Amino acid sequence: MAGRKKDIEGVGAEKSEVLVALGIRIRNLRNAAGKSQRQFAAESGVTQSYMYLLEGGGPNVSVGVLDKMAKVLGVSIREFFAEHEGSREAADPVLAGVAKELRRLGDALEARKQRDNAILDDIEARLAVVKEITEGLLKEREEVKGNICIVS
Repeated sequence: MAGRKKDIEGVGAEKSEVLVALGIRIRNLRNAAGKSQRQFAAESGVTQSYMYLLEGGGPNVSVGVLDKMAKVLGVSIREFFAEHEGSREAADPVLAGVAKELRRLGDALEARKQRDNAILDDIEARLAVVKEITEGLLKEREEVKGNICIVS
């Protein structure tokens, strides 16, 4: 048991920048996918305690496990190692998800605006017809009024 404890302590003491960054990236992608750590671990075929260590920059992870995690998240395995290209979206998958949803909503609003404008154009055209008919009826009424003779 003493050897096992030393191994666990060694993992925490020797965290590399790469493993810490990978762990953070895995956690961010998992959160963006709306998965709990327990759910994600189970779907990826690892224990929750292993996932906890991994997200904390713990032990080395096999390519096979990364591949399973990528499939569960619906991303390419490259996403775990993506360089931050200076954009906030690339740096934070949660923001990327929010930005994607905002773009989708913006597109939906634009489509709605176009439909509403088409409806308004149709209403304006119908009102023009009603106005034309009303003006014609008023003209006829005036003509009829002018032709009425009051007989006493």
